[in-house]
Amino acid sequence: MFNVAKALLIKKEFKPKTHAGVISFFGQEYVLNDFFDRKVSKYSSSTQSLREAADYDVVDDIDEIIANDCI
Repeated sequence: MFNVAKALLIKKEFKPKTHAGVISFFGQEYVLNDFFDRKVSKYSSSTQSLREAADYDVVDDIDEIIANDCI
């Protein structure tokens, strides 16, 4: 999901340097202009939050339901 969003942004000559930048620019350029449903932006943002938690925090509360929602 992230790589697709980044590729679409690069195609429009946006070059975000962070994951947060990709999510933000993607929302502004594609979601607000109704090219993608708002759910896509919401999923990207929540998945990013979970990824950061998995990378940097001790996480033991991701259950099967949360994992399936991210797939």
